[in-house]
Amino acid sequence: KTWTTDAFYRETKNNKESRVKDGCICVEMECSALQAVCDFRGLQLYQFVYAADSLNDTWLRRILGEMENDSRLAYFGLAKQVALKL
Repeated sequence: KTWTTDAFYRETKNNKESRVKDGCICVEMECSALQAVCDFRGLQLYQFVYAADSLNDTWLRRILGEMENDSRLAYFGLAKQVALKL
């Protein structure tokens, strides 16, 4: 499960703990908005999500600092291949 929220800086410790109890393993901010637009327009949405924020006790910066640009491009290339096959 993924916790989706567009509320900046609202990932409080209590909210995080509640979402973990609900079975969430990550948090993201874009998927629900994109899905709402697609639902309204009658379109299908295929989301490709890779790890950025984690709901573990220790926050890892990942795409916000420690992931090399080559890795980001590799993920984009993989997402493009999947999209073209669909």
